[in-house]
Amino acid sequence: RMHQTALFLPAPSRMFSMPWLLSHVLLAGTAQDELPAVTVSRLWAQYADRMIRQDVDGLTDLFTADARFMEPNQDDLVGRALIRARIKAAASQATRTTDYRVTPREVIGSNGFILDQGDYIQTIAPNGVARRVVDVYGRYFAIWAEQPGSTWKIARLMISPKRQPPPR
Repeated sequence: RMHQTALFLPAPSRMFSMPWLLSHVLLAGTAQDELPAVTVSRLWAQYADRMIRQDVDGLTDLFTADARFMEPNQDDLVGRALIRARIKAAASQATRTTDYRVTPREVIGSNGFILDQGDYIQTIAPNGVARRVVDVYGRYFAIWAEQPGSTWKIARLMISPKRQPPPR
């Protein structure tokens, strides 16, 4: 939940760093029961769990009704129905996700939105052959929107696989 708070700055005669000032300006007027970084870590854990279990409906429910999902060289998917179709198609392929790790690198929350940028590693294996796994490394940018009842959903998600490290 968001609450109104006061913003206190040091006396103008004191030197202070720009990052300190920017962090306080971004959070001016709001405080949350849970820090944005804690919120996104919890939500990405839910996302990973649902992806590994191939829970199409559960994964789709983490997106807002008008969400936008963006991948390189693909048309944007706008709306939960198109995102669900993409998730369902991925779940029906001959491979499955066996692990999904997200590392948020920069998280900023303000006025009902959380901006979240970081890295992910998706471990994929052919169905029935767990020993032939492949790790896909990538970056993401997400915008989380606060919903009624203080829940959070993905409003925008852009993923971009990175150049993969050579096999060992």
